Amino acid sequence: CAPNMERSDKHQIEIAEELNRRGLILLVKHIGNLKAAIEDLDQFSPKKFDIPQFQAENFCELAGIHDNQVVAILASSGGHLEEARILADLLISYNRTLSIDFYVPFSTKIKTSNIHGSFTVNFHPYSAKYRSFFGWIRFALSVISTVFSSLTAKIPRRPNHVISVGTADTAILFARLGWLGAKRVVLESRARVRSVSNTVRVLRFFNSKVFKQWETSILGAPAMGVLYDQTR
Repeated sequence: CAPNMERSDKHQIEIAEELNRRGLILLVKHIGNLKAAIEDLDQFSPKKFDIPQFQAENFCELAGIHDNQVVAILASSGGHLEEARILADLLISYNRTLSIDFYVPFSTKIKTSNIHGSFTVNFHPYSAKYRSFFGWIRFALSVISTVFSSLTAKIPRRPNHVISVGTADTAILFARLGWLGAKRVVLESRARVRSVSNTVRVLRFFNSKVFKQWETSILGAPAMGVLYDQTR
């Protein structure tokens, strides 16, 4: 595993170090050590995959999610979209009477199993690549676009619950659906093994129920286990 060491929030190295501590991966912090790590693969014997499984029943009970309700799941890009997909599949597997709607970026298609009759609402995510002057301009314009698209997106039906899997791009939609009556729920990203993301720090003030995935996280919230696809 070779995490991106240039990211400002370092969440990739955080989860990589935890998986390395559990003996599941070979960690390469410096790309110059990649060749040596590959040569050591023959001597590497990964331990049993012991990631704590997500407790869908406990999550629904604590979040107040009941039969025949509509749940909106918000995500932006990368691993957050995968978390949204897995969460939706697990919720439906636990309670097939639920209806799931996705709030995701334009051109995004989430493939799920056992989910029927769902709606997809699209918005414009912002670009976080602002390491230069023009990058900052692009970032500012993309934030304006995110706010506009979030405020003007057509809501197909009012959800009973809105769940954010820890992405700042969805903050406006998260707040908007709450104003429409949805109970707000925040699930911290699985990449946050110990630290707390800025997104959760902000969203928890929206009168939200907050949950963490890792028991090792410093976030003062119930640990639900980690979302991961056991079929892969």
